[in-house]
Amino acid sequence: ANEFSSGALLLLSFLSGAGVLALEVAGLQLLNLKAPFAFYTPGAILFCVVLLLGVSAAVIASVERLLKGPAPALVCCAALAGLAVAVAPLVFLSLTAGRSGIGGHGEGFGASLLQLGAVTCASIGPAVLVAGMVFPLLISALDSGETWPEAGFARLLAINGAGGLAGAEAAHRLLLPALGPHLALGALGAGYGVLALALALALHRRM
Repeated sequence: ANEFSSGALLLLSFLSGAGVLALEVAGLQLLNLKAPFAFYTPGAILFCVVLLLGVSAAVIASVERLLKGPAPALVCCAALAGLAVAVAPLVFLSLTAGRSGIGGHGEGFGASLLQLGAVTCASIGPAVLVAGMVFPLLISALDSGETWPEAGFARLLAINGAGGLAGAEAAHRLLLPALGPHLALGALGAGYGVLALALALALHRRM
């Protein structure tokens, strides 16, 4: 039986999309603080997000086996995502301390993009990696239950996309203007932490 109701799966799918895209938007703004040419930063963020979401999908089966199923894995991944998102600004600051900028300054496009990509993957990458496991785990939870018709996957995918749009807009129009990139990432990390706690309590009640 599935540990989550259909409504819970839809909500988690929405929150997963919102969290990853909000992280991408806030990460781009964080990177722009130290990047002299804004033309390079979207490529670095896109490289980081696409690469690590792919890695997340590739390792999800192993993670699920290690953590004894999609439900406990969801709790762990949400908790780790909260920690990784919250510390991302600190990692970024430590990597760029004492430097006026990263990339640019006469370097070629490839060298600048590689440098930006390395800094981005080191700071934002762990958060993307763990947060990116949430949606595949929801698909696994859907497959393990008997409460949804065959259209369940399409619904999850659609609501995940809608959540991504909402998360990107919320980060751009609300979080970043109000808090700036450092605190916005901290708020996102806290959100993942609250989600992990809510999931843990929900699973405990079902035991």
